[in-house]
Amino acid sequence: MINASIYLSLLLLLFISFTTATNNAREEFPYPSSINPPGEIIVYSDMYLNAGDNLLITLLTLGGGLARTQPKLYRIPKDYPSKDGSDSYSAWLTIMKNNCPNEININLSMIQKPYDILSLFHNKITGYVLYNTTDVSVNAALTYIAGQKQNELLVATSSTSTKTLSMLKSWNIPFVIDLSGTRERDAYKSRGGISAYSGNMISFQHPNIYPNLAEYAIFGRMPTLEYSTDTTKYPNGGEQVQEAIAEFSKTKDLKAAMGWGPEYQYVSKLGEKGFFVHASDMAHNVAVLSNYKCGEMKKHLNNSVVKERKKMKKGVTDNNKHRIAFLMTDGDNIQWLMNSFVTNQNWWGSKSRGKVPLGWTISPGLVELGLPIIEYLKKTSTANDDFIGAPSGLGYVYPATWKKDQFNEFANLTGYYLNKTRHNLIIGDGDDAAGSNNNNNNGGVVNVIGAGNLNSPNMSVLQPLLEQETIEGIFWYTFGAGYSGWTGTKFDPNTKKPVIGGRVSLWGNSTSGTMQGVIGTIQHFKNLLKNKEISRDMKDVNGYSLVPVNVWSHTVDDVVTVANELMKTGNFEIITPSALLKEVKNNCFFARQFRSCNLTTCCCPGDPTGEACCGPGRDCAGTGLGSCGCLPAGPAPCVADSGARLGDRRKCGSGVVTDLASVCSRTNPVCDCAVHSPCGAPAGTGSCLSSHEYIKNIIYA
Repeated sequence: MINASIYLSLLLLLFISFTTATNNAREEFPYPSSINPPGEIIVYSDMYLNAGDNLLITLLTLGGGLARTQPKLYRIPKDYPSKDGSDSYSAWLTIMKNNCPNEININLSMIQKPYDILSLFHNKITGYVLYNTTDVSVNAALTYIAGQKQNELLVATSSTSTKTLSMLKSWNIPFVIDLSGTRERDAYKSRGGISAYSGNMISFQHPNIYPNLAEYAIFGRMPTLEYSTDTTKYPNGGEQVQEAIAEFSKTKDLKAAMGWGPEYQYVSKLGEKGFFVHASDMAHNVAVLSNYKCGEMKKHLNNSVVKERKKMKKGVTDNNKHRIAFLMTDGDNIQWLMNSFVTNQNWWGSKSRGKVPLGWTISPGLVELGLPIIEYLKKTSTANDDFIGAPSGLGYVYPATWKKDQFNEFANLTGYYLNKTRHNLIIGDGDDAAGSNNNNNNGGVVNVIGAGNLNSPNMSVLQPLLEQETIEGIFWYTFGAGYSGWTGTKFDPNTKKPVIGGRVSLWGNSTSGTMQGVIGTIQHFKNLLKNKEISRDMKDVNGYSLVPVNVWSHTVDDVVTVANELMKTGNFEIITPSALLKEVKNNCFFARQFRSCNLTTCCCPGDPTGEACCGPGRDCAGTGLGSCGCLPAGPAPCVADSGARLGDRRKCGSGVVTDLASVCSRTNPVCDCAVHSPCGAPAGTGSCLSSHEYIKNIIYA
């Protein structure tokens, strides 16, 4: 008979194990994973494929099926290593080989003889599926094969692929089904629907670009569906898309959408059903890249970069300069990060990178989908490179379109994966990301894009992100106006974390508006400072500016040009986006609540009502003692403003100060506050406090 104490201990251990497993399940998204990590990687090249025979799809479908057990096949565009350095996929291969010399072996013996790969694995192939190159049935073939059972290893081939078909038949590999003329929906249903698939990921891919994501969709058991770009005829992506989404959405668990579609419709409609988006329609080799793990143990940059970042951190911020941070857009674009991002001299490959502080948005999902890219960025980054979580967290979403409970879960996942990314890549202004999770000063920043109908952030919607210990604050963009349709700053009252908008975007070549070119942006900042719409006060939120940089119209060289021209004036300082957010949080939160001012400035320049400065429901008022503060709106005592100017508007109940001689009075006055006798009196007391003391009592009560 089991001793009672032992029995209770076993029950306790079982409970702890179950609780841990449950928590882990909630904490991580179920990205597909191979049974075994990569070992021998056989490389083949587009240069040596027989395009007329469509061998590529056969190798992609073979590679996807093999990857369920262990990734084996890897595709590059030319030779390895890349002779001109333009091939990023060769760079990822080198990263994996160098970081895992004992685990990964690169096999180049068949790079010029791709049919030998088919021969090597022919005894594992259990059948082949036909499709037609003249219709859209390739997606049906990919969907059908993605639903294959554990004991199946199917490949696809075209009905016109003479050589491939001849080889398959010579090995007596069974023909399974001809899907020519078939749409994805029918292939999906023929497999029994969602039960044959992962249930948490769908690949949305146009048939014309099937070679990208094909192997990952099969590896991850995802149906491949075309999301219609005709938003007028198919406002929800098309009937077959809606049917699949409806079936996948029967559970409340979050889902991931790979591939791409018409941006706003695609992201917003999927978000309504709990799908976050990984823009990845041109990505390949994801089945291999997502299973690379051994580099995770090598977390740190070389000491020289760490020391330089910490040195920069100590020397940051000239108290008499306006601080600007530039942030490159589109880091949520997984396929861009995997393809030309690091090799193109417009972006990470620029020789000018490192000359000025510059922020890069990077998807936290990349730590699961492409860790070698993070390893490459870590290896090649400079002290001036800063990384921010890309829109709008783990994946691209518009938070306002999501159901509350699902967005709460998404926010938790974002906090987890942002922290995981930081543990694999030192980011920010010098802090080592491997520090304590509970230290908010070591938190990351997330870039969020709002829904199309929002002109300013909905703070209650963003609350779940701001509550994450690993998130320090948010850079919030409008969907339109080049991301800079809202230029303000708000503080969350509970976490005291800031939400900061773009001041103006380096986007296009205009010299006016929210999207301006190099010349326009330089002059715009000079004008803003001249007109006192921004300041050089480190305790003023308008002493800081975030500049989104559109990567499709502007380069690192452009950023360096703008930065240098502004710094030449002596009025501007360039800092990293992470440093900017931390300074706004540390310097402006309490200053925003109660701050000193001169006789011509109260609270925020250009903010006469105080709403942008003090937040909703709080009024900006002068104290009559050369300072100002934020008062609750409504039945609070009036406060005179000795610094009032003609035409100034300071909220004071139902009255306003309109000129130097005015007296602020209530509809039901408790007392009147003359300009030269400032006071504030609690209702019913008939006595007057110093308004300076009164405001302090309100704020610090």
